[in-house]
Amino acid sequence: MNADSPSQQALEVQSMLFDIINSIKLNEANIMALEAERRRFQLTIAEVNNQQDDAVLYRPVGRAYVMKTKDEILLDINNSIRRCEGELDEQLKKKEVIIKRRDEFIANNQ
Repeated sequence: MNADSPSQQALEVQSMLFDIINSIKLNEANIMALEAERRRFQLTIAEVNNQQDDAVLYRPVGRAYVMKTKDEILLDINNSIRRCEGELDEQLKKKEVIIKRRDEFIANNQ
């Protein structure tokens, strides 16, 4: 049987399409996780802002808690939100590239 037979080519095309689709699904899962993390940080900021300025606040570190000021905790959370939004932008750009690649692949293999 020839290595370039139509059935072999069809299997390769199908395999590549499944890889692209799996990449899209993984990317969408990452986007959803980052959006959930960002919402969780925003809720945390709202709760921390409800506290008095002199309140004793704790930040989890592994299996322990560290006492921090309200300003330190807000700074940490805002940095985490910026990091999360940066990663989210990266994932959205990556999704566009993957979808474009999928569309080109489908167009070239019809």
